[in-house]
Amino acid sequence: MWTKTNKILAIILAITTLALIIDFLSSSSSKNSFRTQLVEADTAQIAKIVFYPSHEQDKQVVLLRKNKKWYVQTDGKDYPADLNKIHTILETLTSLSPTQVVSNNHKQWANYGVADTNSLNILVYNNKNKTLAHLYVGKIKTTPSQTQYPYYGQNQNYYTYVRVLGDKNVYLVPQLLAITFINDPGAYRDQTIINVDQLDIKAIAIAENGQTLSLKRDGSRWSVNGQPADSLQMVHYLRDISHLQGWQFVPDSMVKGLKTLKTLTLELTDGKQIVVKGLGDTAVNVIWSSQNPGSYFKSATLATRLFKSEGYFLSKQD
Repeated sequence: MWTKTNKILAIILAITTLALIIDFLSSSSSKNSFRTQLVEADTAQIAKIVFYPSHEQDKQVVLLRKNKKWYVQTDGKDYPADLNKIHTILETLTSLSPTQVVSNNHKQWANYGVADTNSLNILVYNNKNKTLAHLYVGKIKTTPSQTQYPYYGQNQNYYTYVRVLGDKNVYLVPQLLAITFINDPGAYRDQTIINVDQLDIKAIAIAENGQTLSLKRDGSRWSVNGQPADSLQMVHYLRDISHLQGWQFVPDSMVKGLKTLKTLTLELTDGKQIVVKGLGDTAVNVIWSSQNPGSYFKSATLATRLFKSEGYFLSKQD
């Protein structure tokens, strides 16, 4: 027979068991139930992306979509963006799927580099400027790769610790976000100087000091000022300039007052032109292109690649 004491013990045991179950489920849910996607939006919804180191908003990179085109906002101006890099960022953001929760203790955030004071902030907005996500990107974690014959640098798996605003969990995502979100606006600008199929070029004019060098194509043969051009030199030249990019941008303020010293004009088979100008005082130090008219590039080696002399095209290679 159940005594009063036995009944009391049974009730206490039941309450204790229930409390343990609730505590286990709560802990398990907090630790193991996590977001399957950190940015809950598709690429079509994203209209602006802003990222910057914590407490350094003056160093932010702003990528903005306007009229179906993407731009980089810097120095108070919008510059055309490199669409390949924009697509990479969009695909990265919408595929941030964590593998695990490594901590749900806010006191550990700094250890993973996802605290307010030591993280990379990434904010994602829609076209109404509503925040779709605010991520805190932290440290990198590496693990040995199981690749049997790894190439140099491919014997590691790379992960990044990430936190989402309003979520105390620290997530581990299988991506190296540091190489995607570089804190330099110039890294996302369109670097095009010339981008054209070689076969679409039918004539080239290089003008300097009132003199013009004229190259014309007849079938597969080129002539320079009416003389046969060296075929190998033309192959090298066309290959070199047809997909030419600049790597260093020059601020607009530094271009004022510069003169056009040299001009390269490409005549295309569709009747259009591509014009490239070499700007400077006494020597070319800035390059401008009609294919990317809002940008100026530091010349470096670009001028020597673009503006060749007649002798270059007539010379013979052994």
